[in-house]
Amino acid sequence: MNLNCHEDEINVVLTSSEYYVPYTYVLMQSILENTDRKIHFYILTYDISSISKENFEILKNIKDFKIDYVYIDIKRYPIPKQMRANPIVYAKMNLPQFLPELKKCVVLDSDIIVLTDIGKIYDVDLGDNYVAWVKDPLDIALNRKCWVVKFGLPKEKSYINSGVLVLNLEAYKKDNIEKKLLENYTKFRKNILFFDQDLLYITLSEKCIYLDYKYNYLCALPYTEPGLKDAIRSRAEIIHYGSDNKPWVLPNLELAYLWWRYARKTPYYEIILLRLFSWKNLLIYLLGPFRKMKF
Repeated sequence: MNLNCHEDEINVVLTSSEYYVPYTYVLMQSILENTDRKIHFYILTYDISSISKENFEILKNIKDFKIDYVYIDIKRYPIPKQMRANPIVYAKMNLPQFLPELKKCVVLDSDIIVLTDIGKIYDVDLGDNYVAWVKDPLDIALNRKCWVVKFGLPKEKSYINSGVLVLNLEAYKKDNIEKKLLENYTKFRKNILFFDQDLLYITLSEKCIYLDYKYNYLCALPYTEPGLKDAIRSRAEIIHYGSDNKPWVLPNLELAYLWWRYARKTPYYEIILLRLFSWKNLLIYLLGPFRKMKF
């Protein structure tokens, strides 16, 4: 990993909604506690309120940072096949349009905590590559019967998880990636399952860098390579709760205790607890092995 492009300010792009604000706040708390440099947050949203904005300002008790809100018309995007996803996830594909002044940024899902200086991945020298990302732990592209094969990429282009991205927005603009993403959506939309992730994989794999697994440890998922999960768990620096199970719903989830360490420090702690012990979540928690039942 080449780390020769140090910048004084780190651009971090997040997507969130009014309901998801408490969980986005936990992520931001973890970043600010573990990063030395100044952070400029850009939150893509469609409904965050003024009250939530005021609460985000409390984070400045940790360290100074900048924050901008970019309001997105989600009606412009299709409804993802995965019911747990919001159309705003597609906004990642149009960042040069929404943030024309940025040359580079880190893009994170909100079901993440960062245990290290986020500058470690921000400083990766992308060269003329479009993106740096982490391989999917299952690397489903190896399954020749998988829907991913229908995208027609070479076998050596491992499938990825889009929860942690370092984007080269200059290269995006130079090669008109936004147009290519739209073209690929039109071409492959019948085969797309994981919304923006599939599209980014199809379009950006031509010029990409694969980061160490520790920068996107998907703790709730199995790993194809024997022993890899255990090896990564002990050195993971970015924890991603990237499944239907979240630490704020299942406190006994693997490494959930790390997420709750940060949650306790936020002004949303009581709200998070109230949601946890709503009748539905309480039943899910108590039922344990039967938690996949629908209520």
